[in-house]
Parts: sequence; structure tokens; C-alpha cells
Amino acid sequence: MGKNATIKGIKETRAKVGELAAKIGRVMALAITTSALRVVNDAKRKAPTDLGNIEKDIDWKFIEKTATIVRALVGIFAGSPSVLYAKYVEHGTHRHLAPVGEWGKRHGFDTEVMWVSGKAHPFIYPAYQKNYRWIQQMIVKAVAEEVRLANKKKA
Repeated sequence: MGKNATIKGIKETRAKVGELAAKIGRVMALAITTSALRVVNDAKRKAPTDLGNIEKDIDWKFIEKTATIVRALVGIFAGSPSVLYAKYVEHGTHRHLAPVGEWGKRHGFDTEVMWVSGKAHPFIYPAYQKNYRWIQQMIVKAVAEEVRLANKKKA
């Protein structure tokens, strides 16, 4: 024959866990915001400059933000003047004919089209790599502190 067991406090426990998850989500959003701004600033320092459009256009945004998941993206987004060419600067290009127009004139070329082979000048990915460990540590510390505070209140 089976035995019945009664567990008391399930509703209260669920409510407390829900509160803690919401607090952790807010703390993670703040940590991700701080981290994204740090990566943006480093990417701006690493970005090659001619007119400074790439540097001006580097930004960040949340791409997912729920009570338990927070994700952000650093990059150059639609609507920015440099969105069409920043990826070629970051990743480089193969040898091709390209219109050089105003850029060519500024750099002393007396032609409208020339063969170019764009060497990569990464600026976003290296900024992320530089800060990767710091971002991990910041998120872990922020979440651990929130759990510690929740446990302290309970005691």
C-alpha cells in the first residue's frame, strides 16, 4: 500500500523562488549592460578610423531579456551609415574591383575604381575576447551576491 506525504509551504517556496529568479534577472541585465558598454568602448578604441563612422556607429542592444535569460549583442545595426562596409573592415575581403570615389581622392588616388584586397582590421571580436573573462566573473559575482543576500534574509 502506498503512503501519503504532505509537504507544507510549497506555494510560499514557489513564490520565493520566483522572486529570487526575478531579482537575478534584473542583476544579470545590469551586469550585461555594464559588460556590453565595456566591449563597445574597447571596440571603438580598436576601430580603424578614416571618417570615424565605424567608431561612432558601434553600439549594443538586448536581443533577449526575460526573467531568467539575458543576452546582448554588440555591433553596428541597421540604419547606421557604416553598416554596409563595417563587416568588410572587421573580416576583410578578397581581391576585387571597388569604387573608391571620395575615399580614393582623400588618400591620393586619381581613379574612381581600383583593385583592392581588404586586409581584416578586427575591432569588435577582439574587444569581446579581451573582456570575456571579466564578463563571466562579473555575472557570476552579481548572481552569487543576490543569492547570498536572499539566504541572509532567510536566516
